Amino acid sequence: MKKIKQIVSFILIFSMTFSTIFMLNTKNTYAASKKYVDNARSGITYSYDLDKDGKKEKILCLIGDDEYGYTLDLYINNKLRKHYFGLGDIPCVSIYDINKNDKSLDIYIELVHDSMYCNFDLLKYNKGSIKSYTYEGRISSFDSNKGIMNVSQSYPVSTNYFACCIGAYGVIVPYKVNKTSIKRQVKNTYSTSSYIKKRKYIASKNLIAYKTTTGKTKAFTIKKGYKFNIVALYKKGSSTYIKVKNSSGKYGYVKTQSTMIVRNPIYAS
Repeated sequence: MKKIKQIVSFILIFSMTFSTIFMLNTKNTYAASKKYVDNARSGITYSYDLDKDGKKEKILCLIGDDEYGYTLDLYINNKLRKHYFGLGDIPCVSIYDINKNDKSLDIYIELVHDSMYCNFDLLKYNKGSIKSYTYEGRISSFDSNKGIMNVSQSYPVSTNYFACCIGAYGVIVPYKVNKTSIKRQVKNTYSTSSYIKKRKYIASKNLIAYKTTTGKTKAFTIKKGYKFNIVALYKKGSSTYIKVKNSSGKYGYVKTQSTMIVRNPIYAS
């Protein structure tokens, strides 16, 4: 019970710390994507047809700062639609077309708070009304043809079965974006974030890696003290596996355990 409480404690702190890592990785890759404005300039008015009704809206963001941190005011057609304050870093406002078939553009607002916790708002404008969706993390990529945005998130609920054996982590979670809704795409396998994927973990015990998630055929063994990479997390029903890559470049699936399988898990300080 004590160990579980410790895991929960560091994960809560980590959700703030690890989001900063996402913010520092500013090179996004957008496959088949449409970016109208990437990081809008404060005080500049942009004109785009946000709801694709044939009339262009005027979009203006004003970024400032006060004794409590950075501020952001977002205006659409000269009307204040969003006000943010107490931010820990300069906010980023962009205009994307995440789904080219939903007849609407997306206003993406990336925020870093005073605790260095990172989240974003995705705004949908339609005939004078605006709907806001808030998510932890940041968009790492999106595909306008499929209407899918991939979000780098730390320890999302959909994969919270793995912390007890590998520590805190981040994964890429896909969302389907439509004009009136945004829905998380449920998957069995989630790729780890680029930071986790590149990290060299050290096995705290001998680990058997299997060829598939059936756990029947052994692929290789990662010996205690040897390094490996974590490239994805798998869960289907009660079956949970960690997809790994060994030092020889071979891939396999390691069954999750109730204790740490790595010597160097990520803990928030």
